[in-house]
Amino acid sequence: MSGNPIDIAHQNILLGKCPQCKKGDVFDKGIIYGCTNYPGCKFSISKEIAKTKISQTHIRQLISDGLTHEKIAFTKEAEDGEKKEFLCHLSLVKDEAGIYKATFNFDVPLGNCPMCKTGKIYELEKCYKCRNKQCGAYCFKSYMGTPLKPAHVNKLLNIPNKITFQIKTKSGSTRKVLVFLKDVFKK
Repeated sequence: MSGNPIDIAHQNILLGKCPQCKKGDVFDKGIIYGCTNYPGCKFSISKEIAKTKISQTHIRQLISDGLTHEKIAFTKEAEDGEKKEFLCHLSLVKDEAGIYKATFNFDVPLGNCPMCKTGKIYELEKCYKCRNKQCGAYCFKSYMGTPLKPAHVNKLLNIPNKITFQIKTKSGSTRKVLVFLKDVFKK
């Protein structure tokens, strides 16, 4: 086999048939998951994306289904240096060169809209919003000065009505409050 040497400890972990060339197999190659047909096949996925380790289970799901089964928590650094967490699926999508890449897929809903009951709530850049154009329900990504993470919204929508939430007080201390769904979403 040509190309970069593969760590023998990782070589025996077959993750699936290569979705790119359909001839090689995808193995754990140490810092990446990649095709055995390298350099002829350029398929590879980093083992860390947006400060999150990508597991072998995630890679198996991407290869077999084109999408991770569950949302994964990723971290990005904002321009002000603050770290922000976001939840999304990973999808296998061909880039402009025709090579499969793992990409963020936000187009999977967090839950049903609590206002119109027919729309779905999705995470956007600055808020969570219902996709039903007649509804427009939304909530911002912070509540009482504390970040409202996708996991919180998902829990509010799927374990209806309330969650316990830690907020920062004006003095800088934190305290737990009960947050109700009706207080978070607006039209």
